[in-house]
Amino acid sequence: MNNVLEIAMASATFGLIMGGIIGSPVAQRLVDKNGLKSQYGNSNRTHDQFPELVTYNENEEDSVTSKKMIESLFMILICVTGAKYLEIWVNGFEIKWLMIPDFVYALFIGVLITNTLEVTKVKKLDIETIDVLGTVSLALFLAMALMSLKLWNILDLAIPFLIILMVQSAMLAIFAYVVTFRVMGKDYDAAVISSGHCGFGLGATPTAVMNMGSVVNRFGPSPQGFMVVPIVGAFFIDIVNLIILQATLSIFG
Repeated sequence: MNNVLEIAMASATFGLIMGGIIGSPVAQRLVDKNGLKSQYGNSNRTHDQFPELVTYNENEEDSVTSKKMIESLFMILICVTGAKYLEIWVNGFEIKWLMIPDFVYALFIGVLITNTLEVTKVKKLDIETIDVLGTVSLALFLAMALMSLKLWNILDLAIPFLIILMVQSAMLAIFAYVVTFRVMGKDYDAAVISSGHCGFGLGATPTAVMNMGSVVNRFGPSPQGFMVVPIVGAFFIDIVNLIILQATLSIFG
């Protein structure tokens, strides 16, 4: 197929947009219908009572500083550089069926660093700063990628393509509203996680974080939601996708 890149990027862009559009309304409906509330209350001064709590509320005092930004960038550079060396080391074993993208190595190193620092208490990473960097990086990536696309090459597929994507968006919204909310416990955190599921189910983890951020701005903090969704959306899902793709290529390739 000649226009695979254009179709893939158009799908990704559509997913990022729709994931951001449907996430907050799903959570709003769940919160209003079930009368849900955050256990930390609904205030723009949550840090006064819970100073260690990461609220992700843009109306709270700004905790992102230049020092935290430099420290977070240093940690990200360690992950990126370490991923190259780890990939070379793994490829040295010459395992033919093991084809892992280099970004997965970076994710693995990031998880290792985060958990090591958390256990040893040597240094506390600032999650809000890292999320800001992630959001900026995603925006820059999309801008650079979309500038080189030739979307007119897929005009003949526009209508069926749009129908498929709209059906997918509707199905995910229903799944998040009915299944995700119930499986996650039918509480306030479950509603926030449902909005995040819409974000990374159609788009990416930064979209999920922005969805959840808009919800907590209105209804109060949800630390559990911000712990579960980034771990699943940015790490576990990539591992599962890798296994499924490798298995599919091995069977049908």
